[in-house]
Amino acid sequence: MIRDIQAFSVSDGDILDLTDILSIPYDPLSDDIADFISFSESTGSTFVSVDRDGTAGVYSMAQIMKLEGVTGLSAPDLLETNGNLLAA
Repeated sequence: MIRDIQAFSVSDGDILDLTDILSIPYDPLSDDIADFISFSESTGSTFVSVDRDGTAGVYSMAQIMKLEGVTGLSAPDLLETNGNLLAA
């Protein structure tokens, strides 16, 4: 089931906390965030997909949420630059 988020705003300091979804913790020193989380855009919104174990192979990417009216997001920017993504 995809969760529909209506008012997510990076500039307002909103945070995507995905720590409880991941089956193994993301380690920023040894893991690529793109192995765990990806974003795709369609019709002016962003779809968030998560692979619960990164490259471990048990799980694969699955869409979990739609950010209505939000575009231009990337996992590295949200995680490293803005602090709007929690994955560890």
